[in-house]
Formats: sequence, C-alpha cells, structure tokens
Amino acid sequence: MSENTPPTDLPVDPFDGWITPTEASLLLQCSSAWIRQLCDRGELKHTMTPLGRLISLASVTRLKEVGWTRKRQTSRVKGEAKDS
Repeated sequence: MSENTPPTDLPVDPFDGWITPTEASLLLQCSSAWIRQLCDRGELKHTMTPLGRLISLASVTRLKEVGWTRKRQTSRVKGEAKDS
C-alpha cells in the first residue's frame, strides 16, 4: 500500500456529514434555538439521536450558499423583505 492510499479497514463514521445545532448556528451566524426552529419547520434536514439533534451539513451549506441570514428570514416572516 502506498503512503497516499487511505486505509480501507477503517470503520465508516455514520455521522459523517452531520453537525450539531451549535455548529450549524456558527455557520449560519444565528442562535441554536433558531436552528432548531428551522429544523422543526422543515427548512433544515435533521435527525434525532439518543443524545440530541444532528443537522445535515449539506442542508446548512445550501442555505449558506443562497445567502440565507437570520435578518433576511425574520424580515420575510414579518413581510418586510425587500431583497436588493
């Protein structure tokens, strides 16, 4: 096996691609509570584990790529959004 070839006998991490609400809140620059609300509303893909909620990193990245921010989302809810 060459030095650059990754080992194939390592266990697969079933939580690879999943992050905590705190990590998601840091990426989206909002509170963990707001992240939980987004999950409850179906705007973020998530799963419940015995230790709590895990959020799909892909769904967080998708929101971040479209320029989602808490301020824009709050404005839309209130009907004040004027995207420029």
